[in-house]
Formats: sequence, structure tokens, C-alpha cells
Amino acid sequence: MKNPLIMLLSSACIQFSGCMSQQSATKETTHEFIEELPNHPKTEVFDKVVKWIGASFKSSKAVSEYQDREVGSIVSYVNTEIKPAGTWVSMPIGFTMNVDVRNDKIRVRFTELRRLYGSKKFQEPLNDEFFKTRTALAYHQAAHQKFSAIVQSLTYFIEQGKVAAADIYTPLSNR
Repeated sequence: MKNPLIMLLSSACIQFSGCMSQQSATKETTHEFIEELPNHPKTEVFDKVVKWIGASFKSSKAVSEYQDREVGSIVSYVNTEIKPAGTWVSMPIGFTMNVDVRNDKIRVRFTELRRLYGSKKFQEPLNDEFFKTRTALAYHQAAHQKFSAIVQSLTYFIEQGKVAAADIYTPLSNR
């Protein structure tokens, strides 16, 4: 009597877990960070974010695509490399970095993750389906760690006015 019940329960779990993974695989993951910056005026923070982006990402693609000083929004297309735990090879990725500056805080969102390929002439799509699959979980975790380091570097620059001595992220050189 136990065996048929266990088999029925197991097959139901497998069936339902397949449905849940399909639903989560189609959602785009946004990596979001909010940092408190007390005693820093909005205009000062905005200017430092723009300066930091230009200095930190040595790529021609790390140009702010959109800046609105009044609203406090900056959108940049940036690239870097990630290396998931347990892998031998790093993966070059591109992403959209959105920085919203408000009174005493910033919100940094990393969206539209995409793989980059070797050719400079290749225009990578903004919507890479790979990052919506279950296989990409390790890559999202590696990207989240990289994004956390980027936000730490940005916050340090805003607070101290200089780049940290040993930044722990590595932007791609001229791509």
C-alpha cells in the first residue's frame, strides 16, 4: 500500500515542479541594490555616478545612454565578465545599468543580461533567452556577486571621492 502512494505522490511532485520551473524561467531577473547615502546632496551624487561610470568601465559601450539630472536617472549599457563557481571559463556579458538618485539614497538595477560574443561588429540582442533558463541560475549568482562589487565600488566613490585601491570587479577592455 505504501509503494503506490509514494509513487503517486512522487509523480505529482515532479509534474507540478515542471510547471513551476517554466513559469520562473520566463521571468526576467533584475538584480537590484539600494544604498543609503546620508549627507550627500542629490546633484553631487548624480555627478559622481556619471563620473564613476566613465572612469570605471573602460569600454566604448559604457556610455550613458540616458541621463536626466532633474529626475536623477542614468541608464548605461555596460559589459564585464563573470565566472560561475565550479566553472573553468569566464563569460563576457553585457547588461543595462540603471541608477536612480534620490535624496540620501541610490537604487542601482542591473537588467537585460546578455552574452557577448567575440566579434566587435556583432550587435548583441538586448533580450538573451539564455538568462531566462534554469541553466543560467549559476550565471545569475555569479552576476549578482559581480554587481554587488560594482555597487560597493560606486558607493565608495560617492562617499570617498576616489576609486577603491583594489576594485574587485573587472570590466572588459575596449569591446
